[in-house]
Amino acid sequence: MDDIFLSVTDDPVDEFYLMDDTIALMREAQQKASKSFPLPKRGTGSVYAEIRENGLVSLSHRYRNGKKMVQYHLGYHSSCYSDFSSTYPDKAYLTMTQAFVKVQENLTKADLSGSVLMTHYSEQAFKKREAQGFLSFRVLVEGYINHMEGRRSYENLKSALTKHILKNKRLPQSVLNKSACFIVYEDLTPVFNHMLYVRRVYTATDRLIAFLSAAYTWGAKYDKDSTIREKEFPGIFNVVGYNPFYKTPSFNKNPKVGKYQLTDKQLWLLWHESLACMSKAGRLARLLLTLGGVRQEHLLVACWADVDINTRYPNIELISAKSGNESKPFKYSIPFNSLALYELEQLRLITGHTEFLFPQERNRDRTMSKDGLDKPLARLQEHVLGRYGYTMPHLSMGMLRGTVSTRMGVIGIGDSIKEKIQGHNLNNIRTKHYDRNKMLPEKLEALTKWDEYLRDLLSRPYSEVFDVYPEFERLQEGEAPVVVARGL
Repeated sequence: MDDIFLSVTDDPVDEFYLMDDTIALMREAQQKASKSFPLPKRGTGSVYAEIRENGLVSLSHRYRNGKKMVQYHLGYHSSCYSDFSSTYPDKAYLTMTQAFVKVQENLTKADLSGSVLMTHYSEQAFKKREAQGFLSFRVLVEGYINHMEGRRSYENLKSALTKHILKNKRLPQSVLNKSACFIVYEDLTPVFNHMLYVRRVYTATDRLIAFLSAAYTWGAKYDKDSTIREKEFPGIFNVVGYNPFYKTPSFNKNPKVGKYQLTDKQLWLLWHESLACMSKAGRLARLLLTLGGVRQEHLLVACWADVDINTRYPNIELISAKSGNESKPFKYSIPFNSLALYELEQLRLITGHTEFLFPQERNRDRTMSKDGLDKPLARLQEHVLGRYGYTMPHLSMGMLRGTVSTRMGVIGIGDSIKEKIQGHNLNNIRTKHYDRNKMLPEKLEALTKWDEYLRDLLSRPYSEVFDVYPEFERLQEGEAPVVVARGL
C-alpha cells in the first residue's frame, strides 16, 4: 500500500490535499473541465477527474490497453456529497487519497497489463450488477432509446418503440416488467398481429422488429462492458448471446419496393386517386412527383419558412442528412414548376397555419413519420381495386424517386442536373468548396420539361393509359416510331 505514496513531494498527505483543493477550485468555476492525476508507478495510468457543468466530479481509473484508452469509474469526489448524495445515494464519494488506495487495491489483484486489468474490472462490475437482479424488458427499451439520442434514426425509433411497445395497451404490463432475458418472440405477437392483419403496415412491422433486435444488441454490450458510458442501471440484462428478434422473417410483401418502378397506369392511378383516400399522404405523393423525386424524408421535415415564393425562381430549400462518407448535412434548393407550385398552394390551404408542410394530425409540433405512410398506401390499393378492378403493387413512397429518375432520363434530362434535383451530394472539391451556385435556372428548365411530360401523361383518359414503362409506350395517333424500316 505504500506504493501509492511514491511521489516527488516530501509529504504525500499534503499532495493529496492539494489535489482535493484543485478539484474544489475547478468546481467553483462551474464549467466542464477535466484533469489527470498520474499514478506514481509508470504504466499504471492515472486517476482522472471529470467536472461536469452541474458541478458533479466523476473519478475514474484511466489507463492504456494497447492503443486504446480505457476508463473504469471509481465514484464521485467527496466534495460533491452535500450537493448530490440525495440524487445519487448509492454512489461512492471519495477523497483523492481514497481514490488512489482503491486503484492500488485493484492493481494488486490483477496483472498490470491493460487487457487483464480490463477483464478484472469487467468481472467486478458484472458481479455487482448480477447481485442486484436482471433488468426488465421495459428498462432495456428505455435504455436503448436514451442511448440513441442524437442519432439520425432517433426520432423514428423513439416514436415506434414508444407507440408500439411502451405505451401499447395491447401489450400487458407483465410483459414489459418481465426480465429482458426471459422475453420470447411470442410475447409480442399481439402487437405484431395487430400491425400486420388490422393496420397492414408491413414495412413498419419489419422496422419495429429491427429496432427491438438492435435494443438487445445494445443490452448485450451493456452487460459485457463495465466502462460503457451510459446511465447505470441497478443490475444487468443478462442478454449476452440472446436476441429473440434476430433473423426473424420479413413481413414486407415486396422487400425490394425501393427498386420497383411504376408503370404509366400505376402512375396515373396514384395521381388521380391519392387525394380520395390518402389525405395529406396523397399531397405528399403528388408533391414528390412534381418536384422531381426528392427524398420523402427531406420533404417530410420541411418547414413553410423554407419556402421562398417572392423571388425570381420560387423554390424550397431542403436539408439532406445523407452525404456519402460524411455525416454533416447539406442544403439544396428545388425550384417550383407550375404543377408543383399549384400543389404547394393547395397544401398551404390545409397546413399553412402550422410550422411544417406535413405535420402530424394530433401533434402539430411534430412532422409526419415515414412509418405512418404504409396505411394510406394500403388504402389506395383497396380503393383502386374496388373502383377499377386493378391490383396495384405493394407501394412505397421510395418507388417514386426511381420512377421519376428513369422517366427524366427518357425525356432527355442529363444525369448531372437530375442528381442536383434529387439531392445527391456530389462530394468533390469543386462542389464542396468553390461552386456555391444553386443552379436554379438549369433546374427549373429541367423541371419545366418534366412538368410537360407529367401533364401529357396524366391528362389522358384512363382507357388510354397502359401497364407499360416509358421505353415501351404505345404510339399516339399520327406519331412515327423512332426507328423506321429502311433498306440499303
